[in-house]
Amino acid sequence: MTIQDLLDMIQFPEKGRVDKKIFKKAIYENSDLSTKQVELIKKDVEDIRWHYVLKPETINIPIFKDDDVEYEEIQVMGVLIREENKVSEIAGVIQKVVAYPVILLLEHNDKVSISVALKRTNKADVSKSVMDEVHITGFIDDPQKNKNANTFIQALGINNLSFVNLYEFYGDFMDRVKLFCVSEYLNIFEYSNKQKTNKLFLEYLKIKELEVQKIRLMRQIKSEKEFSKRVTLNVSSKKISEKLEDIIHKLNR
Repeated sequence: MTIQDLLDMIQFPEKGRVDKKIFKKAIYENSDLSTKQVELIKKDVEDIRWHYVLKPETINIPIFKDDDVEYEEIQVMGVLIREENKVSEIAGVIQKVVAYPVILLLEHNDKVSISVALKRTNKADVSKSVMDEVHITGFIDDPQKNKNANTFIQALGINNLSFVNLYEFYGDFMDRVKLFCVSEYLNIFEYSNKQKTNKLFLEYLKIKELEVQKIRLMRQIKSEKEFSKRVTLNVSSKKISEKLEDIIHKLNR
């Protein structure tokens, strides 16, 4: 699946089509990126395109503005990347640089990942934003071969999202991204509401933390020479495995 395939499935309104190339210099020049982040964009990004802009004139959804957030328009951008394992870093940099809320689609070898970020106004510098949450899916290859991926993409169709205002619209899109992340451990992807999604996502974060702990323990076991310590570490690893099984089982009840 390519970015264009995904855009065709979601069907953003034609009125909002921009379809312009963004030069990489526009991302890293006049920004506060580190040298490493600049090199990441220069070396590991093939192409950046601005596909759509979603605002009242193009999608007929009102803006939302309060003391903390400004959702006057949403950008839909696509990035071709050269290294699959750099996807999260690249997404993080672009989300950081673009002050507007962005639906960011990243492609590598006919696979697509989706990144979203909840942003609020930087009161010290209104030309910038502060990111509170950043989420990114794994790569989606062929959704027809993955039932959860197929259902997820259908759920992203704009007619399935809130039209109350742009903040709610983006929040609905983000909820589906978060649930798809969780669906790595779910038998079925089924979006019901924000509250349930947030609850499931908290359990997903617990799973990820436990997996990190288990990997750390396995490394310690591998390098530990003393038998008694290896036994203790193995017991700890088994307990983590049991916790993981319990959480995943509860997710699918």
